[in-house]
Amino acid sequence: MKEIHYVPKKESVIGASSHITGKLKFETSLRIKGSFQGEIVSGGDLIIEQTSHVKANINVKSLQLHGTLIGNSHIDQGLSILDYSHLEGDVKTSSLTIAQGATVKGFISMIEDSDTLDIFSASPEQLKKLIIK
Repeated sequence: MKEIHYVPKKESVIGASSHITGKLKFETSLRIKGSFQGEIVSGGDLIIEQTSHVKANINVKSLQLHGTLIGNSHIDQGLSILDYSHLEGDVKTSSLTIAQGATVKGFISMIEDSDTLDIFSASPEQLKKLIIK
């Protein structure tokens, strides 16, 4: 019998009853079910649930938006704006999907190469990664 090894993806969760203000940094994946205000920076994946309300500038690898996001975003690999979600702010991304029923208010700029970086808005961690390559 073949043995199967399953390694679950590490994911942090901000619960539906949570209200957080500040700067969030995480490594792999974060799911927001509550509300957050501030800044989010990560090389990982962000999921904003349908029940959530996020008012933040975001710089992450990928974003799945099911709820409300107000703020500017830099998404390295892909942004999915799903049914009945609401995005208000300017976005830079290399891949974009917008579902029917979603609302978007802002400017969307497509990045040709996800290794391209705006040095004036990049975090120190991003600049280090770019230099070390």
